[in-house]
Amino acid sequence: MRELVKAALALSIAAAVGLSVWAWLASGERVDTWVGRLSGPTLVLFGLYYFAKIFFPQDRAPDFLREEFGKYFDRGGFCFVVRAEGIGGVCFLSVYFQNRFEKPCIGRVAVRPAKGPWGRRPLDWVRAEIPCEGGAFGVARIPVGLPALAQGKRRVFELAAAVTYPHRPGRQLRFRPGVRIPRDTIVETAEEPADEETAPVQPAMKVSAIRKTRIKLPAGVYEELPIGTKRKMETLWRVGDAYDS
Repeated sequence: MRELVKAALALSIAAAVGLSVWAWLASGERVDTWVGRLSGPTLVLFGLYYFAKIFFPQDRAPDFLREEFGKYFDRGGFCFVVRAEGIGGVCFLSVYFQNRFEKPCIGRVAVRPAKGPWGRRPLDWVRAEIPCEGGAFGVARIPVGLPALAQGKRRVFELAAAVTYPHRPGRQLRFRPGVRIPRDTIVETAEEPADEETAPVQPAMKVSAIRKTRIKLPAGVYEELPIGTKRKMETLWRVGDAYDS
């Protein structure tokens, strides 16, 4: 529908330009000539105004990921950045996320280190299922034990992602896309999900990598997770909350 509107506007602008050229080149002082001379440029200006509104729409929600991180990934409107953070001696893989649409979605993210020179990985796939309200910005933190040899280093990680909008996406609230992930690369299996107390939920998934990113790993964190360490998820901003740019 959006593309049809763009095409119709382009044709209307072209017709208005043609009318203006004809009217100003025509000789005589007839009424229809002056109507064309006045209405043609007016129609062109209106057409350009609405064309600009379609091509350069105004965001209806802040772009927190761009403000905080610059570049981020985008799977069908579910946008995210992965960072490694040392908190209380524990390494958390933190997925900062935001929904570009007004309806809630469920984002799925999986991340693991790319193979090193000897084909070994310090971690296997770390996976999370993240419910996200419309337009909301938040963070999901997944604790991992980090081998000493990997601590303090910058590593290349492989990423996969998928998204589901249970009630369709609705209106778009932010219009600047991130680095596109063109298709779902995480597929749920028939296994039961983890207990809700470990939220965000981590269902069984079949994963295939499609993007890569560099992540700086923290130093001075546990190699093995303390008993009882849980995942955490927090919504940092919702549509309707105050915002200071």
